[in-house]
Amino acid sequence: MRGSTLLVALTLVIAACGDDAVSVAPTTTPSTGTTTTPTTLQPSTSAPAPAAPLELILETDLPYYETAAGAVRHLDVYRPTDGSGHRLVVVFHANPVFGNTKANVEQLATLIAERGAVVVAPTYGETLSMFDMGAIAMEAERWFVDEGTCAVWAAVELAEEVGADPGLLTLVGDVTGSGPTHVATFRPPDEVEGCLVPPATTEVETAILFEADRLWTPDIWDDVIRDDPGFMERMQPWDPIAAGGDTKVFFLSGEREDANTVRSLDGVPYLESEWVRLRDPDGELTEYFDELGLLDDGLMSFSDTSRVAIEVLKDAGWAAEFAVVPGVGHSLSTPESKEFIADLVFADPPS
Repeated sequence: MRGSTLLVALTLVIAACGDDAVSVAPTTTPSTGTTTTPTTLQPSTSAPAPAAPLELILETDLPYYETAAGAVRHLDVYRPTDGSGHRLVVVFHANPVFGNTKANVEQLATLIAERGAVVVAPTYGETLSMFDMGAIAMEAERWFVDEGTCAVWAAVELAEEVGADPGLLTLVGDVTGSGPTHVATFRPPDEVEGCLVPPATTEVETAILFEADRLWTPDIWDDVIRDDPGFMERMQPWDPIAAGGDTKVFFLSGEREDANTVRSLDGVPYLESEWVRLRDPDGELTEYFDELGLLDDGLMSFSDTSRVAIEVLKDAGWAAEFAVVPGVGHSLSTPESKEFIADLVFADPPS
């Protein structure tokens, strides 16, 4: 299915359900303070913020993926009314297990688009019970590997028709949304069953991952990893990462680590725990934990795992940087934190 077919499908949805493609007036985000972007992240001279927010067109509920059970996933497109060649940004929402959908990134998507980008916001996943980690693990793999990658392909397929340049592809993952961002960046599959668009070969120029749990940190995952040792490798593709690449990668964590600390070993040293053995069977990551002092306090946070990921990427030759989002914990909950992400989308990449 080509991009025009997706837009035709949207037209059919509008005809059946009312006019969902609307002109969106520029919004003003309230600000109660300022957020300072790290000094190494300089505003890009090629894509400066406009003097005033751009007017947008919002196109909603474009189908891009169908599950084996017949559930259809949809995406929204936020695009400026002027010009073409805009940066193409795909924003993945946080945890679908708790009912999050593309609607949860509306403010962030609007903020980025108003600065001069075409933003695609897909819904992926579904609400599930947290009491069945095995089921969640099986579903999460499909969400991240299949649905997330398919959403990126759909964005690339639509790019020219909605005024975007697919060569300027940026992915943004909010917490759990870092999962599909990570997979689509480092290990996109050759094909995806149920995807309504063909595979795209466009490389990701920039990946922004907020509060990414690349080590499946909580011990609630121990049984899953123990029963299926291949789970870690499929969800954390170390081999493609080790091969290096040209994508610019930002790993971000909230300043309030008390809100994102997800593991305490109750006095058992990490190096003596099964937690480390399950997640690092070859001992390749433990050296990073040791060098960074992350095993010293008996706690593990998403800030810690993000710092490990950055060191792995840097050693493999990626342009990668770790940065702290001020004022938040495990959520982009403030206007300032959303501004931080928008600034980063248009920032010069790490060197």
